[in-house]
Amino acid sequence: MIRMKINELLGDRSHYWLAKATQLEYSVIRNLASQRSQRITYSTLDRLCDALTCELGELLVKVPEGSIP
Repeated sequence: MIRMKINELLGDRSHYWLAKATQLEYSVIRNLASQRSQRITYSTLDRLCDALTCELGELLVKVPEGSIP
């Protein structure tokens, strides 16, 4: 299973800040950060990496099935 590390990469910044920085809806950021999204586009991944100044491998991590709360 793939997990997004948005919360870890945000540091002291908020989901609201990330929504503004990526020009994505706050609800999209919240769903991605809480692992409730079923799909994501390449452009969204690109925006997230740009805003968080990270590489894709830092944003996404593969974890064992069932370990995501």
